[in-house]
Amino acid sequence: MAIFNEILVGRFNRALQKLTGIKGMAPAPQLSGEIMAVIPLFFGVEERYPESWNRFAAFTAVTGGAAQNAGVRLRIPGSTNVIVVLESILLDFSVNDLVTVRVNPTGVTTDLTAVPSSNITTLDQRAAPLPNASFSNSTNFGALTPNFPSPLGLASTSVQLIGNPNQEVTLVGTEKTGGASIDFLDTTVATQLRVGLIWRERLLEEGERL
Repeated sequence: MAIFNEILVGRFNRALQKLTGIKGMAPAPQLSGEIMAVIPLFFGVEERYPESWNRFAAFTAVTGGAAQNAGVRLRIPGSTNVIVVLESILLDFSVNDLVTVRVNPTGVTTDLTAVPSSNITTLDQRAAPLPNASFSNSTNFGALTPNFPSPLGLASTSVQLIGNPNQEVTLVGTEKTGGASIDFLDTTVATQLRVGLIWRERLLEEGERL
């Protein structure tokens, strides 16, 4: 027989089964039919994997060429049906400098010149060793019009661009978006750009896809 308010998104049941070792049928096949009082449990980053999230970190230091600007890009391809959530964006300044930042929600199909996969690490050994997102840099990135807070930093300091969960940045990779990215450009030529990122990613459920 039909289930009232049946839950069709599988990752919630998978998380419950993994966390509690439940065997057999889905432990929570339907939503409650009325308002309920609940006591929430604390879920930290150690439980992102049972919730179907994979977490990664990456760092790069790239120096612009003569009369050229260094750039960094994190891109999620449009064919993946994956969502990326940036949890941390750390910029480290070797000189007094301005870094411009741009979020490109659609139409990004290419990486920059170099793709240093060795600079990427998983933050949970249970997860995939490498992300769906690609992390690349260039010694000659060209111009970039900012549309995201772009800091002016002092020499030998660092700036964190994400201060709380409401400031996290989402990038969605579907055929409709054609690929998305966040780009960083060092506005001073021949200067080293240092970017450190932490993000989580997972497959989009059918109802979440654009």
